[in-house]
Amino acid sequence: MDFMKALEDKRFDDAREISTPETVKLVNLWESISKLSNDSMPMGGSQIEIIDEKIEGDTATVQFVVEGNDFPSTIKLVKSNGSWLVHFTKQDAAMKDSGFQEEEEEGFYEDDNYMDLSEDSLMDLDSTANFE
Repeated sequence: MDFMKALEDKRFDDAREISTPETVKLVNLWESISKLSNDSMPMGGSQIEIIDEKIEGDTATVQFVVEGNDFPSTIKLVKSNGSWLVHFTKQDAAMKDSGFQEEEEEGFYEDDNYMDLSEDSLMDLDSTANFE
């Protein structure tokens, strides 16, 4: 929550203090972009609700929802010298920007049946096709 609030308020130094070195690189990028733009950061004053957290040793994942967004987001943390640091990498940002979340990756759009490639479906397609 502190990290997200710091980004929202454009307190980039505060965000860097609770970030891993990989995350600091992204915070630096976000700061540069914010200087070129008058837009607020992605949260834009929205409420953030933490819906789940999992701690496994020195790593943790926190799942949260930003008000106005239908889908939860996940952020990773790592424990370093007794403090929890946000660990958000370029790959995490790319996955988030693509809309391709971990849940989708595991099931690979299981619920989408628009591209049914089962043997029965292909046989039906073959029997109705006219290849003249």
